[in-house]
Amino acid sequence: MDLSVFSGRLIEIIESGDGFRYPVETTEAQGEPVTYQIGGASCAGTDILVKEVCLPRLRTDHQDERNSSRIYFLNTGAYTLDYIAVGQKAGFNGARLPGVYYLKGGRIEKD
Repeated sequence: MDLSVFSGRLIEIIESGDGFRYPVETTEAQGEPVTYQIGGASCAGTDILVKEVCLPRLRTDHQDERNSSRIYFLNTGAYTLDYIAVGQKAGFNGARLPGVYYLKGGRIEKD
């Protein structure tokens, strides 16, 4: 996980309590559906990005994260990176700054 509710304005949207949810996608095309709670990269107990989402079973490899499934929060760019202050360039509370990806022609591309 390279994202945290503390990595920009995403925390404001999540804390608003108005029921708004970002779409969540994964690299797993199929598999047994599993309900997940998605926590952020910091050590804070309140760093919960999604309380409940149903996705195909995700792969985790603690030795090599490249072998793990990836999850994507769509349509968040306008609410995350513009808020990060100069003092947070190294992240907050152990959380790294999120990677930036674009969806172009049905393919995910890294910035």
